[in-house]
Amino acid sequence: MLFSTYKKSTKSLSVIGIVLVTMVAVASIVDFSTPDTLSENNLANKTKLVRMGNGWLVSAYGDATVGSQIVYDTKADGVRLSRDIFVRVCHPANNISQCSAAGDWSTPLNISNTAHVASILTKWDESNVFNGETIARPFFGDSEKPNIFVAGNFAVVTWVGKYCPGDKQRIISYSAREGLSVPFSCLYTSYTNNVAGYTDEAGTYHDPIWNTQQITDGSRDAKSDFNKGLSIDGKGKWTFSWQEDPHGLQLGSGSGPGEGASGATVTHGTDVWYTYTEDLMGSPLAAPVRISDNYTIDGAGGNTSPIYHPDDPENEIQMLERGNTGASRPNLMLVGGSPIPTAVIAYEESKGADRLDSGKFVRYHQFAFNAPPASNGLHENGEPGCIISDPLENSRRVRFVGQSFPSTNGLRMGVFWRQGMPTEGGPADIMVRVGNKTAAAGSTGLRPEDMEPAVDSACRESNYLVARELNNVPASNISSNTIPWTPVNSEEASIFPLNDLADTSSFNPYEDSKAHRAAIIGDDFYIGYSYTKDWAVATVIDLDNYNFWMRRYNAALGGTWTDAVNLSNISDVKTHVKEPRLVKTPGSGMGCNILNPASSVYPENCQDKNTLIVAWGTESNVYGHIGDSEEFDVYYTRTRDKGVTFEAPIVVPFIEINNRFESQLRPSPAGNIIWTVWNEAENANYGGDELVNTGTHAMLSVSDESDPSAAIPTPPAGGETPPLPPSADNYDLLIESLEMDIDAPVIVDGIYFVPPKTNNIPARVTIKNAGPLTVSGEVIVKTIQGGGFSYLFTFAEGLESGETAVFDFTWNSRNKKSYIWQATVSPIENDNDIDNNTMRVETIIVR
Repeated sequence: MLFSTYKKSTKSLSVIGIVLVTMVAVASIVDFSTPDTLSENNLANKTKLVRMGNGWLVSAYGDATVGSQIVYDTKADGVRLSRDIFVRVCHPANNISQCSAAGDWSTPLNISNTAHVASILTKWDESNVFNGETIARPFFGDSEKPNIFVAGNFAVVTWVGKYCPGDKQRIISYSAREGLSVPFSCLYTSYTNNVAGYTDEAGTYHDPIWNTQQITDGSRDAKSDFNKGLSIDGKGKWTFSWQEDPHGLQLGSGSGPGEGASGATVTHGTDVWYTYTEDLMGSPLAAPVRISDNYTIDGAGGNTSPIYHPDDPENEIQMLERGNTGASRPNLMLVGGSPIPTAVIAYEESKGADRLDSGKFVRYHQFAFNAPPASNGLHENGEPGCIISDPLENSRRVRFVGQSFPSTNGLRMGVFWRQGMPTEGGPADIMVRVGNKTAAAGSTGLRPEDMEPAVDSACRESNYLVARELNNVPASNISSNTIPWTPVNSEEASIFPLNDLADTSSFNPYEDSKAHRAAIIGDDFYIGYSYTKDWAVATVIDLDNYNFWMRRYNAALGGTWTDAVNLSNISDVKTHVKEPRLVKTPGSGMGCNILNPASSVYPENCQDKNTLIVAWGTESNVYGHIGDSEEFDVYYTRTRDKGVTFEAPIVVPFIEINNRFESQLRPSPAGNIIWTVWNEAENANYGGDELVNTGTHAMLSVSDESDPSAAIPTPPAGGETPPLPPSADNYDLLIESLEMDIDAPVIVDGIYFVPPKTNNIPARVTIKNAGPLTVSGEVIVKTIQGGGFSYLFTFAEGLESGETAVFDFTWNSRNKKSYIWQATVSPIENDNDIDNNTMRVETIIVR
């Protein structure tokens, strides 16, 4: 048995705590290189790392920059400098250190450039007071964490930020924080087809070009963004998803992990949005659409925190998008296949139970990536996603892994989430369904119908009273009884089996599982999770702790699971595992002879499918009411035999008195090289007992035990990056007016009053083409309350830029109390601004 030690730095500089790690280990990862600093300033945030198939490494991170301004941080409830998003790239063929030195990497490239500009004024600075009143001042374009994905030669980064030009951005005034006002966020993306830059025919080198564009306008508060893509026939097929809360980012109660204000708590009417492109470098993004169907009505009042537009900061916006449910924390996957890739989206959604129940469903969608669900609601909504969780329990934090083609035994996907009875941070188990391609007609392994255990065929249901009766076969509980459990007051040893897939989440009400991670390789599906045998003891007090465990599903053996294995083995209950990572090796690349790997020019680029790399951070275990924990260090281990044995964990050297957290890692295909980045809080001791944080940096290090004599293949030269594709702004149709009585209108507060039983009332809808290009399409006018009327008009001949079109119709007041009319214009082409495509008017029948 091999042993290692955990080194724990403390702010009081007291005696270092030593914890023994016990693990069946066969070796250890070769030592990591001396760490180096990627970032140039001292406010690094959420450092990410990806490796492209041609060997290029790309890191993205947030950081302050020259021109950064003081902004308010809603999550931290404090002020700091604004951040921009930076990228750096490196290829090991261009240096002798496997990119372990910061000098091997390109100069940091700022792809957001908004930290020094402002699109809005808000009352965010409580120190800016005149005559007892907080004065509005610019809120600068702070950017949140980057999310990066690569495929082929394409690299795409998304983030949400506070700089949202276009005059639609709104403000939330937090009542719980004495009216402190924060602008809504909008979604950005930046992308390139050449991370390296290029040399032209004259021999002149050109830096890489990243095309950056704003996707949303800030009229709803964007959060939780994902992007995923594939390179097919030289084109980037790319998808994007995010959530938008019309009532602004909610603070939440902070009962779960983290500091709150994460997007997990949303108002009703919050939807998941989606857009895509079939050619990243050549076609504009499609008009964003709602995937979920939560926006059902426009309503007034009821806001805990009022919403304003900066043009009228004294009058609360009353008519906001509302509904009975809200969706949050979407996850996105794009899976290749023939003939069209499949987009998979899952998210958590409140139940709309009207006090009959609390908690959330997990909902799931899959569709051809270029054909998202069409609107079937009154307010341009998507469709109800399939409920794959237990409808009577609280389910959240859904994730999945998939592969482009089913394995030999049909394994295509795994989807997994936290589920339990309590809400808001309470204990839960990790529940799993696998997606298998079968001989059934239409089976792909990605449909809800392909999941095992099975879900009810009627799972696509919005009505809670119907949804709670769904007959879903319980998902497999992979975390239950990870540590032997004995009932309270029992004098007998535990007689209950470990890891029983059939256990309900209430079987063991004490344990808790979270931070679930997974990888899928052929017939093998691996899941890791952080686990404690007693949630209350580990969170409220510090007499138990979380460790990181892993299980393997083997489709080749009929879908059997191994027992859980403790990978972190932290015996000191004063230390928790945090932010674990579970990463498989990437596919084979340049220099690998797939048919005969032994004859490869560069064997390191031949994938070893038996190898996985695992990492986890550590933190102090503090009483739940005390406050923030202290970050310690990050540990790395590796298995070469599909999880049967693991190497002894090691750390990057020279942590000294600093704190490391939020690691990211990428291995080479053979698994002999591990590149890692992380955030490191730099501390200083000025002679007292307390350490002082002097900044946070993006760091990197490399562990390399590849063959030093093998020549790393040089990537092909990059080509010139094309300019931004034509903007969808070229198309903007809008409803200019909807008049329900032209001849003798009686209008009060925008409501038409008409006599009863009046026939042939003249009405009119006017549309306008506000874009620069000619466009054609159709207009639908119908009653969405009261019912009975529907009119369809087309303008196939096209509407020139700046032109309007008028469509007249008549209606009868009949013997109804009132009607709500809705006019919607739908262009054949894209329409960048769909918020102005619909108008509603109410008519009241005079008694």
